[in-house]
Amino acid sequence: MNSLLLGVVILVGAPGPKDPPKKDTGIVGEWIVESISTIGKPGRTQADGTSFEFTADGQWLVRHNGVEVKQVRRYFKEDPKASPRTFDVYLKPPGEKPTFRPNMLGIYKVEGDTLTIVFGEERPLEFVAPAGGVGQKVVLKRAKKDEANPPMK
Repeated sequence: MNSLLLGVVILVGAPGPKDPPKKDTGIVGEWIVESISTIGKPGRTQADGTSFEFTADGQWLVRHNGVEVKQVRRYFKEDPKASPRTFDVYLKPPGEKPTFRPNMLGIYKVEGDTLTIVFGEERPLEFVAPAGGVGQKVVLKRAKKDEANPPMK
């Protein structure tokens, strides 16, 4: 009887199963710009209506108030297994001539619904806007279904 009682006490006192860790869904999808800092200076914010979409085939689409901005074509290539994760920017699809290498080198992290990307001419080592040269720190929030591709005003 004592061993039965001890077993019940152990089962009752044992912690329950833990929630599974949140799955990192990566960067593919629609993101709303929270802030863009260039060379350490604050830039655009969410109020300007800018959103980015990263597609599974490597396109980086830019929208302003739901309308795609087509002047600049951007492409990206990510390595989610690198530490920190790497994010390279191309102005032509990766591998297409004459672009053999990325135009900008970056790193990124996904924390919940927040995506932070930092990129410049050289690969950054930390998540701060580059102090000199060319580069940006971009903070994005994952778009909710009603925010993605809002209707034109």
